[in-house]
Amino acid sequence: MGTRARVAVTDRANKVFTSAYHHWDGYPSWLGVKLQEHYGNRTRATKLVAGGDMSSCWTTKRWQKNGCDIEVHDYGPQYYADRGEKADAEICLGMNKLLELCEQDGVEYLYVYKPYSGWKCYNTRQYDKNYGQVESLPTVS
Repeated sequence: MGTRARVAVTDRANKVFTSAYHHWDGYPSWLGVKLQEHYGNRTRATKLVAGGDMSSCWTTKRWQKNGCDIEVHDYGPQYYADRGEKADAEICLGMNKLLELCEQDGVEYLYVYKPYSGWKCYNTRQYDKNYGQVESLPTVS
């Protein structure tokens, strides 16, 4: 079972959020690090999210249309759309709508790329007393 997460980018006014579901290893110690290392600017973050829902953002596996995965040489995202699913990125107007989407999907962590400040991680575990609070991300060099 995966640690579900949602990865989002926001506009400069922090009002419109475009996001995608991320299934595997959503913990800050893995996904938070990979986002900072490989998707640490607005262009890369936007391109990642534009691909839609994914199993993982950083793997050597890719889906085929028959639903099986294959191993490739390059690391990158494994999108559900590659196996024929309709799994487009979602647009939410406001952080509250984005949090509602996280609750609907049972997401435990929400990562938002914000202009001028980079990646932020939010606790979206509804059972946790720190729900909605910013979680610290590991420092990457």
